[in-house]
Amino acid sequence: MFDIAILFSRVFLLALLMLPTALLKRFGLVRDGFGVSLSNLVLYVATPGMIIFALYRDYDSEIMLRSLAVVVFFILFHAMYYGVALLAFRKRKDEPELLKRDRLLQFGTIFTNAGYMAIPILTALLGPESTIYASVYVVCFNILVWTFGAYVFTGEKKFMSVKKAFLNPASVALVVGLVVFCTPVNRHLPAVAGDFLSILNSLVAPLSMGVIGLHLLEIDWKRIWRDLILYRYVFVRMLLIPTLVFGILKLSTLIGYRDDYLFRALFVCASTPCATVTVMYAEKFDGDAPYASTMVCLSTLLSIGTMPLVALLLYLL
Repeated sequence: MFDIAILFSRVFLLALLMLPTALLKRFGLVRDGFGVSLSNLVLYVATPGMIIFALYRDYDSEIMLRSLAVVVFFILFHAMYYGVALLAFRKRKDEPELLKRDRLLQFGTIFTNAGYMAIPILTALLGPESTIYASVYVVCFNILVWTFGAYVFTGEKKFMSVKKAFLNPASVALVVGLVVFCTPVNRHLPAVAGDFLSILNSLVAPLSMGVIGLHLLEIDWKRIWRDLILYRYVFVRMLLIPTLVFGILKLSTLIGYRDDYLFRALFVCASTPCATVTVMYAEKFDGDAPYASTMVCLSTLLSIGTMPLVALLLYLL
């Protein structure tokens, strides 16, 4: 049974993990560039370790089939996300500042923080096997964000990087993980290898939420109260899209494919808040980085309430 109380407690705990770095920044105890270093530690060390750790087990054909199903549902979900983003936030090319904002809103609607939030939540709710499917979801995310994501943000295909899509740390880690998963190599490695990967896996949640915490103080609360578009964004990203994802999963059961375990994992991934990479893209492509920080932090804070709320739909599957 899907325990809503556990979901609430885990999301609340993840939100609390933003506070240490926020306080460090508030009192001037971190230097400029600390956020970049922390992000690199998550991107190049902790996340690859997490993905390999998820696959550090004996081969199982059922897990492989479920992983392929994750890819199919990922494509369906993100095609839907893009359609919703186009309808909800149309780019106004005649006004440069509004164009920057609308690009952020579209990007933040399509890309979620599934990698950093979903995995610790799913581990608590469904057990370690669920991290495999979340990891596959993360790799698909990385491929999409470096190609289609760059196009959504800039409107120019020249920024799409196929090389980065397939040679990023998450994709490389998946290849290594699949080698470990599909061969008996894990049986011949010393126990310390598994312990090392387990420690890296446990670092993902606190470090990634710490990155978000560094931006917590950048929220312009006065802007939030008067910016109605942010309310629309939160409604679309945190309530409407999970509801539509539930519709896709429900339709799948009606046509004969049902896997409650996998569906719960996919639903949690889909209901997570705005991706932290939104801020990185805003800085990279001359977007409104403070606005991106507001989107990420606000949606993360509100996810304490929205994720348990929309998860009630799972009882209707």
